[in-house]
Order: sequence, then structure tokens, then C-alpha cells
Amino acid sequence: MTGLRNTVLTVVLGLVLGALVHAVAILAMPRLGTSSAYQRIAASSPIGATVLFDAEDGAVRPRFADPTVEMSACAFDLARGPFRVGIVTRDFVQSLSIHGEFGGVIYALSDRSATRGGINLTLMTRRQLEAAQAREEEPPPNELRVPLDRPRGLVVVRAHAPFDSQREEARALVSSLSCQPQ
Repeated sequence: MTGLRNTVLTVVLGLVLGALVHAVAILAMPRLGTSSAYQRIAASSPIGATVLFDAEDGAVRPRFADPTVEMSACAFDLARGPFRVGIVTRDFVQSLSIHGEFGGVIYALSDRSATRGGINLTLMTRRQLEAAQAREEEPPPNELRVPLDRPRGLVVVRAHAPFDSQREEARALVSSLSCQPQ
């Protein structure tokens, strides 16, 4: 009976250890990967430059992206100071999302958040936000300050163009993404 008990205990402990190793490996992959989206974009263009994801260019465009969605992105680094981000909105379903350097969405908005025909953000670290508030600086009325815990990442803009006739306008819209140090 003890032999059976030891065998069962060994199998259970093996399964628990295997599950633990599997979970740690899955959670560590984004940090251990050699080429995140941020690293690829930051290596191919200057920080703050808008990169258009071309539907035919599989090197930059996400592999399983919806072909009716036009996308652009820019890399930011808050170690150099706050970043101003702006996009004009039109009659498309649009979204703007902020992603961390190693993946994960930090903040997201849709075209419904637009004021005066655009979305305007200032990305800052919490320390930069506190310094701006200590100086009693008020943001413009149509601008939103977004404090981030991660100093580097990507701003990604998407516009849905369900018809081929809308593709050029959607591409021009996402190309108008403005990302610049303040």
C-alpha cells in the first residue's frame, strides 16, 4: 500500500511542478523575448516617429491583424520628458491604445473620447505629473494627462475601413498620428 501511495504522491508532485514551470515560462516570455514590438519599431525609426503598418508588410504588421483595419504606431520614451500625442478623428471607428515596452495595454481610448475633432494626450511618469502640478500648470482644456508607470512603450492607432473605397482615407487618418516630446 505504501508503494502505491508513494507513486501517487510522486505523480501529483510531478504534475504540480510541471504546471508551475509551465506558468512561469508563459508569464516570463514577454520579458525574455528578443524582439518586442517596441524594440522592432524603436530600432527601425526614431522615437516619436509615426510608423504606418502596411497591410503587405508582414515584418511590422501583426500577423493576425484584421485586414480592414489600418494601423500606425509610434514609440515613446518618457525618460526624455513628457510626450504629446494627438490624432484627428473622422467618421471611422477609431481607437488609440498605449502599450508597455514588453506588451500589455496600459491605456485605451476610442473616437468617442474625442473633443473638438481629435484626441490629445500628454504621456508622463507620475513624477513628471507631480512636478507639473507643483508648478500649477494646467493642461489645455481638450488635452488629457496620462500618468504611466512604465517609461517606454508604443502608441497604436487603428481605424476600421470596411470598404476598399475607404482604405486610403483611413490610411491618411492613422498616418496623421502625432507623437513628440514636450
